[in-house]
Amino acid sequence: MEINCLQRYKDSYFISGFYIILWFIPNVTTVILNKYIFRDLEFIFPLSLTFIHMFICFIGAFLCLRVFKFFNYNPIPFFEEVIPHILPLSALFCLNIVLGNISLRWVPVSFMQTVKSLVPAFTFLLQITYFRDSSNRNFTIYLTLIPIVGGVAIASYTEVNFNVIGFVAALIASLITALQAVVSGKLLKQQLDPINLIFYMAPFSAIMLLPFVYYKEYDDIITNWKYRDDIYSHLTLIISGIVALLLSIFSFYFMNIYVN
Repeated sequence: MEINCLQRYKDSYFISGFYIILWFIPNVTTVILNKYIFRDLEFIFPLSLTFIHMFICFIGAFLCLRVFKFFNYNPIPFFEEVIPHILPLSALFCLNIVLGNISLRWVPVSFMQTVKSLVPAFTFLLQITYFRDSSNRNFTIYLTLIPIVGGVAIASYTEVNFNVIGFVAALIASLITALQAVVSGKLLKQQLDPINLIFYMAPFSAIMLLPFVYYKEYDDIITNWKYRDDIYSHLTLIISGIVALLLSIFSFYFMNIYVN
């Protein structure tokens, strides 16, 4: 009996580590690649970059579900489920990525990731306050939040390349990431797997972004972006979208397992 319990304990840690690695690799790759796009390719258009990511996320999910059928397609009622649940989550999904890209536009990758480490703290606070989850009222969890919040405060105060816009964008993005984790975790638990959730969310997110992209950035891209005719630059944008799709899939799988 003790051997079986020990084996299950080891297996759970192995599975946890495996999912963390799956999430960590595309997460780091996305951040570094986006920073490269902003800095080296001079594609300083966070709304357009987010739109590209949303579009590729939808295409990727569509191919997986409807063309190659790697996963089971789960149709859901439009007015009963999509409008009240998927649409608000799409707005969070979109805003989270937009703010992350805006932050990368103004602050170093290391500082942005430091601020984003507040996500567990925000998630915990949202669960016990807004969502009234009494299962998380553990005093030891409160204690673990102290070094996290303190570390971010010290890093922000001593950051040489501190920028208010980048810091505020990263901070709000952390809060939205936590809110998205809790809400999507509940939705994933109820009826949708990550691929289906992205399939429904991504097009709404792209549609929400489209008017802002057109009125704020489209003309600048056409007239001022010097790499607009470079195939390598376009390929880099597509690759960043594919990596963003992988990050979204693994993030939702991670939320499905650990938030619930």
